[in-house]
Amino acid sequence: MNTIPAITRHRKKIWIALACLSALALSWLMISRFGLGWFKVPPIIDLAGRKAMSDSRDRDFWRLLISTAMVSVGVLMEGPELVIEIIELARRKSRERKNLLVPSLYRKEPRKHEWLKILGTIGWLLILVGVGGEGIYEGLIGPKDSAIKVFDDALVTAALNKAEAVSRKADALDARLTIIGNALNDMGEDVRALGPRWKLLEQEQGKIVDALKPFPNTELTIFVCSSEEDDDDKLSMWMRRLAGEARWLNHPPKTWDCPPHSQSTIYFASSQSEGHTQSFWEVPCSNSDSPKEPDIERASKALCRALNEAGIDTEAWAESTNDTPQHAEVFFEQLNGGPSELPLMRPAIVVLSVTKHPATTGRHKSAAKPRK
Repeated sequence: MNTIPAITRHRKKIWIALACLSALALSWLMISRFGLGWFKVPPIIDLAGRKAMSDSRDRDFWRLLISTAMVSVGVLMEGPELVIEIIELARRKSRERKNLLVPSLYRKEPRKHEWLKILGTIGWLLILVGVGGEGIYEGLIGPKDSAIKVFDDALVTAALNKAEAVSRKADALDARLTIIGNALNDMGEDVRALGPRWKLLEQEQGKIVDALKPFPNTELTIFVCSSEEDDDDKLSMWMRRLAGEARWLNHPPKTWDCPPHSQSTIYFASSQSEGHTQSFWEVPCSNSDSPKEPDIERASKALCRALNEAGIDTEAWAESTNDTPQHAEVFFEQLNGGPSELPLMRPAIVVLSVTKHPATTGRHKSAAKPRK
């Protein structure tokens, strides 16, 4: 029996709830019916379009915040009326007990607060507008966020592809620069080899002297080709000078009718022929010295390494002291008085044969190779 009066008394709250539900239902209907596309988001094709879309999204976000603030303010405006109603409900029970014996003519009616109704109505309107705005602007922000994300992903993909392409080009350029650098190094070596050989000794004189210093009192004889080339004489002069600074003992240089050959050659006598099938064998200059090797062999290898490092192509040959100068002459195909005979006649001497400049011999290294 109290149902109808209760509904009449709370009709305002019922209308507020129905209005909020209607706003939410309208927002959901628009979103579900048109699939968040009831407005059209233009495609972003450049950075200016992205900035415009981002600015629009920011404006919608602030509008969403304003809608939320309207809902909050509306709820606060509805609060006083609710508080008053709760207080009046408590007082009504107390008054009913007090007025049981008081005639209705003398009963005091509760004070009505008309301003609460006005405040509550304004709050109800704010809630209605705010809830509807929240639904609308949430629907606006979502597609714009998606469009911005798609554009940003495309930018990142394009940047990664461009970086990968630049990296590939850089690798190709680095490979080309390496090839060019190697070619320039080869050209530089060729230019140095074709230039005056005594200049190489002049440039590397400190390293050559340091390489020969550990072997003082080593006897050195230099053979020069019997020609009028100035380079051969200056090379011999510089070599004797550097050997003297390293405290080697220089013998007067000798000349001989050398065959075309692009390599200078060092000859020395060795009493350690074990492990060699012939009486004459080539000694690798790059091998490290062994304390068991004779001093003359270590000195010859040091001289060979120093000349090669300076850019003068040089090889070293050991000759067994058990062999004869005549056999050396036949083995190395040298005429009488060639440099290969001297070590077997004077085993304490290191012989350096300075051949003609490679530029005058066509750099044919095999022209005077010994027979093996």
